[in-house]
Amino acid sequence: MKILYSWVKDYIDINITPSELEAKFTALGIEVAQIQTIGADFEWD
Repeated sequence: MKILYSWVKDYIDINITPSELEAKFTALGIEVAQIQTIGADFEWD
């Protein structure tokens, strides 16, 4: 299942990075297969 970080922030007031959130999910026993940044390298001409 894919979950957007922005969706999590819409429902939960968090001030942590996606990597920190991954560590918290893993500590709870929830497997995180991958963190993917979309659009980070996008440039406008």
